[in-house]
Amino acid sequence: MNFALDAAKVRLVHKNERLEKHGEEEVLACDLDFEYDSANSILAEFHPELRSVMYKRPDDVQGELEEDPAHLTALRVPELGGHVKFAGAQEKSELVFSRGQKKHLVFAEAKIHKFSFDCKDGGTVIVRFQAQVHPDEGQSGKLSGLLQDKHCLLTIVPAEDPGRPLDA
Repeated sequence: MNFALDAAKVRLVHKNERLEKHGEEEVLACDLDFEYDSANSILAEFHPELRSVMYKRPDDVQGELEEDPAHLTALRVPELGGHVKFAGAQEKSELVFSRGQKKHLVFAEAKIHKFSFDCKDGGTVIVRFQAQVHPDEGQSGKLSGLLQDKHCLLTIVPAEDPGRPLDA
């Protein structure tokens, strides 16, 4: 898995602070739960067949007018409710919160995991995931502010991304 975002508008929906043991030392850790709306093509980034498992071409007349064979917008089995959990995790990703062009908060070694998808009829998918970070007190306060703001711009750069600058 190589999950990445580039200044995506996401919702920070939950923040949980806790202490973690790192050897003898206790370190502040924070779980951040995010969600955002996406086209169902995002599912292919997690598994090449996931989109076609969840979606099919529409059965109605209007759907028949669509000539694109990749136009998959109808839930294949709506009775399942469209909720899918994905077990993958991505270690040591860079997590960057920004305000416009300015970097607001940067976490160099975030763990991104607990992915889930709410697939909606029409092709929209609500993507949810959790990031684990280790903020200092100042960063923790800024994260609380983002929680109150609800929306933020988020960039995620996977550690193994070959396009990642060497000095990042």
